[in-house]
Amino acid sequence: SSFVDWRVRLEYDLAPENLVYGLVSRGHKAASFNDNLGSLGPAPFFRPEQVTLFEIGTKNEFQVFGRRATLNLSAFYNDYRDQQLTALLGVASIVAQLRSNPADPNSPLINVAGPQNVPNNFSQNQVVSFTYNAANSETYGIQGSGSIILPGKFKFGADFLWLEGRVKSAEPVQDFRFQADVAAGGDSRARPISGRRLPYSPRFQLNASLAQIIPVGPKGGAVDWLVSVSWRSSSFATIF
Repeated sequence: SSFVDWRVRLEYDLAPENLVYGLVSRGHKAASFNDNLGSLGPAPFFRPEQVTLFEIGTKNEFQVFGRRATLNLSAFYNDYRDQQLTALLGVASIVAQLRSNPADPNSPLINVAGPQNVPNNFSQNQVVSFTYNAANSETYGIQGSGSIILPGKFKFGADFLWLEGRVKSAEPVQDFRFQADVAAGGDSRARPISGRRLPYSPRFQLNASLAQIIPVGPKGGAVDWLVSVSWRSSSFATIF
């Protein structure tokens, strides 16, 4: 596969210590293939993942009671296409999906002709890590960071993030919490994921730190220390 990534950024300086900016950029996660299906024929590959970022923001330095401080704010939107999903899937389920699209070059799940012959000595009763193009998704939010220099050579800093992320459109995806060879009661089946929140995307994140630089000796030496804390709201572990 081949692709071009690019980035365009415009900035306007309101003053020497204040600016606003706008940013548009595009990035990709490369295509690859699944090579852990043994001798089950051609290795199914997946297309590149593409994301386009739109961001506006401001960066500022100023004085608070004579102390130097900074404050940066931005709002962003990420548009994902052909988002790659890695799941633990039963080989039997993968083979069934491949055979349901044996010659479709535009298959939404796997873009390759599937295996035509399963060797007699290959067991499909195993689970492997399998990657495929699952969805078009979006994330958006607001993030900010700031710091201030305090007396005694202390520095306090903090940042926050509000994040929303959901699947915009997708084909049904096998519920990989269940495997057909061990949960044959109907739980291991394709389920719709459109509209679902993306996994591992907590809605709120907060971080704070306190640091100090302590001069040591007559030659300009110094010792520094830092304490940091963070908090994340709850998030989901799977797309289901």
